[in-house]
Amino acid sequence: MITQKLDEVEDDEDKLEFAPKEIAVVQGRVGQKELIRKFLKQYYLRDDPVLVAAGLNKSNVLLDFFTKNIKEEIVLLAINPKSGRVLGVACNIVVYPDTAKKIKEEAAKEIKDDPAYRMVCFFADVTEKAKLFERFGINETFDCSFLATHPSIRKKGVGKYLVLSSRELARSIGYPLFRIDCTSIFSSRIACKMQMEKLPTRQFADYVDTKGTPWITAVPGPPNNKLEVYFDRLCPNLCTNFPLPPPQPKKKKRGWF
Repeated sequence: MITQKLDEVEDDEDKLEFAPKEIAVVQGRVGQKELIRKFLKQYYLRDDPVLVAAGLNKSNVLLDFFTKNIKEEIVLLAINPKSGRVLGVACNIVVYPDTAKKIKEEAAKEIKDDPAYRMVCFFADVTEKAKLFERFGINETFDCSFLATHPSIRKKGVGKYLVLSSRELARSIGYPLFRIDCTSIFSSRIACKMQMEKLPTRQFADYVDTKGTPWITAVPGPPNNKLEVYFDRLCPNLCTNFPLPPPQPKKKKRGWF
């Protein structure tokens, strides 16, 4: 049971004591959206390298758009079971082939702040260009969209534990594919340690609007200056629909042998 009050999220930064064994991951419940929002505001929005570089790490407009349609039941919370304090959040969503298009349309209607609008379109474009629906012939994916942990328990495996738990939740429900878009070296390391499959690495400038202008121009420096899409096939029979490249002709050996 989660006992943390909303006003405790921003006030307990220096008070939490954490041991790796004192962790439990639970599914969110209806009515906890504001708690999830405040945690993401404090520990995702202000720390994400892409949002910091774009000057959007204090954007309530962006945060409101990100969280307005989340389903608490598939959000995972890492808590201290003794105190009930929230230590981490994995915000998961279900994505369909038309989700990216709908997100761009909604953003155009609802977001008047141009940098925030372009950031939303950037994330939607990542989904479109991954082409996982076309690649595997599927109609839905389970995505870990936002991952945040309290500063006092970082580098202790809690983020990885949340992503692992999210993948198992997706598998138990029956989704065919689990995905995470990594915009920082930290999430990339988690996905790599989980031995997830990876699409070719892209630069932020690869994601452009209809005029060919990158959706975001202020990007973080190394090692957070690239984007990597990782995924896991949860259905054992899931095979790619993309044709394999033609075999390369063997080179003739030179010399005496």
